[in-house]
Parts: sequence; structure tokens; C-alpha cells
Amino acid sequence: MIIFRIVLTFLFMCLGGFFSLDIMGKLLITTDVVKVDGILNIWGSYGSFLVGFYLLLYWCDQVISLPFSIGDFNRIGVILLLVVSPLLTIVTYAKLHADISDYVECTDLRKISSRYSSHTYAVSEELCQQALEEKAKRRR
Repeated sequence: MIIFRIVLTFLFMCLGGFFSLDIMGKLLITTDVVKVDGILNIWGSYGSFLVGFYLLLYWCDQVISLPFSIGDFNRIGVILLLVVSPLLTIVTYAKLHADISDYVECTDLRKISSRYSSHTYAVSEELCQQALEEKAKRRR
């Protein structure tokens, strides 16, 4: 049963890591068209990666004794979810919006739902229109 937990936790951590790397990539590479995820999506990405990593250490400690103390599960989990993840999220969100301050929002490409939100920004209105046309081509 513990091996099953380790595998599921590893997959959970990898999923969070995938989305976190995507967000970090947007911070490092500036393009003409940028899609910015909502703040809760960024928080969830960082939270799932950090908590997944900690859980992986926790489950591995149950199987083999690790040479270092991993701390109280509840306390560390709360700190990661309610302190570290929001701080990373605020810094990331502020940096993304500082980078795109001169960009124009593509309102037709905005996505807002109960589970996911994003805003798309481009250097000019022409690029917004071009991105909208490319999206329409992909749907056909």
C-alpha cells in the first residue's frame, strides 16, 4: 500500500512540477504573445509541487529511515500551502504583470471558468487578431 502512495504522490508532484515549469518558463522567456494563468492556478501549481515533494519524502521515510528529520506532516504541509506557495505565487504574478505592462490584453482570448482562468496579452492588437485566427484554425 505504501508503494502505491509513493507512486501516486510522485505523479501528483510531477503534474505540479510540469505546470510550475510552464509558469517559470513564462517568467524567463518573453514572447510577443503571452498567456498568463490566474493567480489561483499558479498557487495550485506551486502548492501541488511543494506538497507532493514533501509527501514523497514523508512516504519514503515510512519505508526507509531517512538520515534527516522531515518534521511534523501537518505543520510542514500548512506552511508549504499557506505560506511558501502564496509567496511564490505573488512574486511570480507580480513579475509576470511587470513584464507585460506594455502589452495589450486580447479580450477575445480570455478564459474564465470555475476551474481555470487565463488572460492573453500581445505586443499589439494585430498580434491579438492573428492569435485569435490561429485559435479558430485549430478548432476546425
